[in-house]
Amino acid sequence: MTIRCANLHLPVISDYQHILHDKIKELHEGGLGYRRIAYWLNDNEYKTPRGHEFKNNHVHSILKKRRLSNERFNKKYENEVGKLSMRFIDRTIINSV
Repeated sequence: MTIRCANLHLPVISDYQHILHDKIKELHEGGLGYRRIAYWLNDNEYKTPRGHEFKNNHVHSILKKRRLSNERFNKKYENEVGKLSMRFIDRTIINSV
């Protein structure tokens, strides 16, 4: 049987990254575009996780990466049953050699 599971390795996401994602998602769902979200974050003294000013591509990347991560984490795999084989080894032959 082959078992696949996507959630054995979870990426480490800091509290600040969670806060950023939630704020960006809230603003995006409120109708703002990536550029305006970047302006808003910079005006409110938010920085990227590496300490830089936001640009529209940073905002897009944060939303995209979290969406892809969630899709990968929640993916359901079918169990697969393959060929099964068993062999019997006679220990008396092994011990006499």
